[in-house]
Amino acid sequence: MATTKIITNTIYYLGLLAAIVFDVSNFQFYFGIVFVVIQIIFIVTEYIITNRKIQNETMLVKTNSPFTLKDLFLIIPLIVALFVVPNLIFKIFTTKYLVTYISIGVLSAIIQYLIIRGKDTPSLLIEKNNLIVNDLFIKTYNLENLNRINFDGYNETYSAVFGNSKKIRIKQVDYRQEDLDKFIAIMTTKSNCDVILSENIKNEITAVNIDICKSGA
Repeated sequence: MATTKIITNTIYYLGLLAAIVFDVSNFQFYFGIVFVVIQIIFIVTEYIITNRKIQNETMLVKTNSPFTLKDLFLIIPLIVALFVVPNLIFKIFTTKYLVTYISIGVLSAIIQYLIIRGKDTPSLLIEKNNLIVNDLFIKTYNLENLNRINFDGYNETYSAVFGNSKKIRIKQVDYRQEDLDKFIAIMTTKSNCDVILSENIKNEITAVNIDICKSGA
């Protein structure tokens, strides 16, 4: 959810900076407003992405999907810790505000869980010659213009580069390797170019491409 991250980070930093500069004595109150707005954006984003229907030939689902009740129980203590630990060190919030923010965070997590529970929500899809990113705002890349795919072992990230200078990055850790290999292989078959593959993924993707061609024969 790159778009959501950009929006929420912008609201967070601009909102808190404005509070510090113009009315630092009411920082806790303004932090609450910013925090509520961000949680609303998270909830709306999850609803839109989860309930969006996109026609596709194949899709890629993250390993953390579907979100389970166990995941929710793991997240709630994390939310509490993220507020309590810094507050114990820096004494940022009073008890009243601290409890309020934790409650808002937990409520937001529960709402998001109710929206996405039991659903395999794809983050990347292929339909005809288009690569579709299921974000808050849909992004589409023409796979006919796909030029090369690189793999950065240090960051564990695949980079797909297109002829129109567009680029998309796919984090390896977010997906099951078998699903990721197949998806990337299908991407290469859609291109009108001889897609250049970095050496560290060439054999793996080529082998999958051969299987795809055999199954389609």
